[in-house]
Amino acid sequence: MNPALLRLSIFLTTFLLMAGWESLSPRRPLEGTRISRWPDNFAIVGISNLLVFMMPFVPVSAALFAREQGWGLLRALKLPEPTAFLFTVLFLDLVIYFQHLLFHRVGFLRRFHLVHHVDSDVDVSTAFRFHPVEILISLAIKIAAVLALGVSPGGIVFFEALLSSSAMFNHGNVMIPRSIDAGLRGFLVTPDMHRIHHSTLRTEAQSNYGFFLSWWDRLFHTYTAQPQLGHDDMEIGVTGYSSPLYLRIDHMLMLPFRKKMFSVS
Repeated sequence: MNPALLRLSIFLTTFLLMAGWESLSPRRPLEGTRISRWPDNFAIVGISNLLVFMMPFVPVSAALFAREQGWGLLRALKLPEPTAFLFTVLFLDLVIYFQHLLFHRVGFLRRFHLVHHVDSDVDVSTAFRFHPVEILISLAIKIAAVLALGVSPGGIVFFEALLSSSAMFNHGNVMIPRSIDAGLRGFLVTPDMHRIHHSTLRTEAQSNYGFFLSWWDRLFHTYTAQPQLGHDDMEIGVTGYSSPLYLRIDHMLMLPFRKKMFSVS
């Protein structure tokens, strides 16, 4: 199957499963409605994807180029294919963790990441809500990581599908029994774990940066187990940015260029 078609199939399947799960067993009531949020959240991901598709040097192309040139750490180490594949997933997930950290700690980057955090709720659509400039910067970081590591084209296709699927899962407004959630957290970032990162409380928003593996937050001491007010009472978003205007696509696109800055750092 064509890699792009395979990724799209996995994306749509995961999205439909998560959207259905949210409808049948929501974790918490939403402030807004899907009708008020989803069209604009999908509009901004459409713009971002259009820009990415126009880029000639996407991660798979970078992987092919690195292989032709013999570049990359994995080629130098001459690891067995299964070991190299596992190392690829671990390394790229770690790159995503530090990239997310940078988008909170660096002022210029933080302006663009604000678009993700001012969503009034957290659900599967929030997983796509990123400013196009952030998407392009993230793409550049990912390409640099692919060239440095020398991953196989198949490995990057797998990781891209894994990343989008895990983002939809950990942003899902879904009910998972606490005992099961505790077990999953030993390995994966769960929705309850990631939701804390979207808290209006600064100390909580400065934690739980991981997207797939939960290990990095524990290893680098950025892990928060539970929100201070509990999941039912915690406030989502960014203080001072609660206006419904920030749900609109035009305001999302212009938000990083406004003088007012947000406090999630």
